[in-house]
Amino acid sequence: MTPSHWSSIPVKNYGDGDVNADGVVDIKDATQMHKYLSGNKEAIKSENLLRADVNQDGIIDQCDGVTIQRYISRCKGYELPMMGKCTK
Repeated sequence: MTPSHWSSIPVKNYGDGDVNADGVVDIKDATQMHKYLSGNKEAIKSENLLRADVNQDGIIDQCDGVTIQRYISRCKGYELPMMGKCTK
């Protein structure tokens, strides 16, 4: 699925995966996560870091980024938060 097919999905529990704090989890959040995980630690504001930890394991890593991408792609079984599940 290409980014052009991704859509904005209203956040049920505001904050889970919404790393730019605009009220939805969408491609903008996935992009910010990618930038953050690529080393740009300023890509996500410090007050939004908890929103990025979608599997709530205390670490913002590839698992969180992939989960956000799959969630916005509407992959079956992906809800936010994932509560400890890793989707590498």
